[in-house]
Amino acid sequence: MDPTVFNKAKSVFRSVKALLVGGENGIIEENVDTIKIQELTSESLSRTIKKI
Repeated sequence: MDPTVFNKAKSVFRSVKALLVGGENGIIEENVDTIKIQELTSESLSRTIKKI
């Protein structure tokens, strides 16, 4: 993933967050606030959305 995408998003939006499901991505994690879910279930998704 190209980091310039995140820089453009940050210039347009007040807050930018990424939701990673089931893995890691160093480029995303270095460039934006990241929320990770190891296994996607309705409960884990609900808890995560409430945190946002």
